Amino acid sequence: MQDHIEILAKLPKYWMLRRCEAYSDELRSCRSVGGRLHQYYVHGGAVDCAHWKESLEDCKKWKADADVAAAVSEKSVFLIYDGEKVCI
Repeated sequence: MQDHIEILAKLPKYWMLRRCEAYSDELRSCRSVGGRLHQYYVHGGAVDCAHWKESLEDCKKWKADADVAAAVSEKSVFLIYDGEKVCI
């Protein structure tokens, strides 16, 4: 079986994947009081943080099992790649 590095090198736009800690930090920030105040000021109300949670779960699947589907699946707009495209 191939290791993470070999699989990662074959993925398109592999450089967009971040460490799981980054997704955890984004989720924590999104749910924080300061984050909610910022969302209220910028967007007029609270923003759904579910995409950060889903990205974190997908990242954990990738990290544990080198699950390519978790990184590049097309089932949701909140996958690691798609979530990163939104951030860029």
